[in-house]
Amino acid sequence: MKRNTKIFYNDSHSYYYSAMILIDSKLKEDDDQLLLIPIIFLLRHSLELAIKAHIVKYLEENTTVVNFNNFKIYDKKGIQLKDKLFATHSIKKLFDCMIFLDKQRLFPVFDYNEIRFMKQSLRHTIRLDDKSDYFRYPIGKSLKLHKRNFIKKYDISMDWCVPELKTREELFISEDNKTVVTTRHFGVMYMQNELTECIELLLSKI
Repeated sequence: MKRNTKIFYNDSHSYYYSAMILIDSKLKEDDDQLLLIPIIFLLRHSLELAIKAHIVKYLEENTTVVNFNNFKIYDKKGIQLKDKLFATHSIKKLFDCMIFLDKQRLFPVFDYNEIRFMKQSLRHTIRLDDKSDYFRYPIGKSLKLHKRNFIKKYDISMDWCVPELKTREELFISEDNKTVVTTRHFGVMYMQNELTECIELLLSKI
């Protein structure tokens, strides 16, 4: 692993490892809502760094350029965009660029099933936080507060009934069948596992 690739790999792994510590912590057991935002943020940033590590790896293996600051990424069709590698946070754009560059190799790193798996795993992240601002800041560029009350819990141990769900909410029932949990945004509860699996695959392939 060459120098610049290793730097991105190490940073990605650090954010991933930090997220795992929070996931396994007692605080997570006590209050899912408390740590959900920083966990998703850490995993999402780890993902971005892992994708960039693969792009940098391709550049280090296939170009004599040492400074990649001015490298402009490609879309999935190979058209060069105005977005510079280190100034771009869009998961969709970076992922498309990574896959395009990988397909230029004689022996691509990722096979069809792995690419398909990653596309499926990233769909919620791209939909909700493609540009890395939703879990980073409490407000968006429009200066409106992000709706972050992801989790609502209801005690259903006595004469329980399913609460009326609002638009874009989903229902989860605890293992002991005593608590019903609703999530306000579709996919938020899935993002943790999806991001984890995708990051592990990316890091294993560097």
